[in-house]
Amino acid sequence: MYEGSDGYEDVLTLGSDQVDQANDLIDNPVLDLGPILVPFHGPLEADITDRPMIEIKAKCLIEFNFGGDQAHSNSMNCLAGCNCSNPCPYCEASKHDMCSLDFDQTSTIRKRDRIILLAHAKLGMCPGCRREIVPKGTVKDQDLQVELAEEGDDEPVVPADMKLAATKGRPVTHTTVHFGVVLGRTPPYHLDPSRWIVCILHLNLCIVRGLFARTIVAEFGKLPTSTGEQKISLAQKIDAMAELLLTAGIRMKKSKITKNRSKEVSVYDERLKSSGMGGRDADFMLNARNAMMKLMFPVELCGPWHDDEVLFASKDSFNRFYAAATDQPNAKAIQKSYDVRRAWYQWDRTWSLLRSKLVYTAAVDTLPGHVIKQAWETRADAVFESAKVFVTCWIDAVGPTQGLYLHELVAHVPDQIRRFGDLGTRQTQGLEHCHARRKQVGFNATNRKEGQRLSTMMQHSTIKRKVMQDDEVDSQVNKEESSKA
Repeated sequence: MYEGSDGYEDVLTLGSDQVDQANDLIDNPVLDLGPILVPFHGPLEADITDRPMIEIKAKCLIEFNFGGDQAHSNSMNCLAGCNCSNPCPYCEASKHDMCSLDFDQTSTIRKRDRIILLAHAKLGMCPGCRREIVPKGTVKDQDLQVELAEEGDDEPVVPADMKLAATKGRPVTHTTVHFGVVLGRTPPYHLDPSRWIVCILHLNLCIVRGLFARTIVAEFGKLPTSTGEQKISLAQKIDAMAELLLTAGIRMKKSKITKNRSKEVSVYDERLKSSGMGGRDADFMLNARNAMMKLMFPVELCGPWHDDEVLFASKDSFNRFYAAATDQPNAKAIQKSYDVRRAWYQWDRTWSLLRSKLVYTAAVDTLPGHVIKQAWETRADAVFESAKVFVTCWIDAVGPTQGLYLHELVAHVPDQIRRFGDLGTRQTQGLEHCHARRKQVGFNATNRKEGQRLSTMMQHSTIKRKVMQDDEVDSQVNKEESSKA
């Protein structure tokens, strides 16, 4: 969106025509390609050697799938945000269960019709507050009925019986009762949330950023600074980390490596997010993980360094090292270093598996459908097992958090691999990056007010394209004249 963001309001305001066009194809998923010529495949007469071309009417069946980061898919499915009570766009899991170790636990899958009812945007029975949705001005019993809502309406009072329900001390609000759905909103696209594909590039970026914030930056915030020598030591360590990141290809200000002691890590996450850390930086950081670990866990504090091939050779190998550290003077520091290293190591393995190409027994176009599906099943099972180990390692290293991508990694990514196959071909981060660059060019090309930027930018683009075409013509003429001379 050149004039705004990719949030719900801007998409409906600035992209309404595109949404309507998409919905037309979603509702009627057959594209008429018109008449085309194809070779005749029937039997030929003896005196005819060349197959004649015949005209047929061709139609193409369209399947719509959408993608984007979680803020976008969350907004498009009418949720109150990635930090709301139930932030997952695919199911109604609570944010307090994002790091659940009950990997067999399932939550109600979100459907478009159910979202609209939870938003009180159509007549029927609300599955959240369990009240009948009736036309405005016709409510007779507020405990049994609620008005049809439009966006911007005041939230109705939560039923008394739900306020008295056991909630583990958490407040009961309209949003929590309705699983994070915003009152009065309806999903702009006519499809279920299951058709929104997880962006694994954003998933990697957010998980690496979370690991960096919680295992590197948060640890800097815990270092003592009460004496002059300790301040010098801390400053030197920050300088060394900044230099290490620069060597790895990541330009990050020193202020981004330190965290205010009065701030929660989640608050720092947002600050780090706005620092411009991108997908390539996440890969650079993974490549430099052991160098960062050596800096954070020096030998004099955490004992000798063991290479990944030794420490993580097997589960038993890691357990032996972990148990042996119990008898050391700095047992907690050593075991902490092992937990953090294992979290980074396991994510490196999981990410390598997620982005690797699917393996088939032969060329894909020569295989029957059930063989291709079996390859997808095998990859999905491998990702699920690796993801379970990683989430367990994450909790051991930093404790349970409310990270949405951790939940999606275990609960939804494997299922999407089973359904769509290679998710790497369905990513939108590269497209988003191109749009961001074009938007930046458009903003720099004009000082027009908001609402006029797009038309002005398109005018600039048209002029530039015309100049390039004229230059090509002049260049061709010059070449012809030079050859004649």
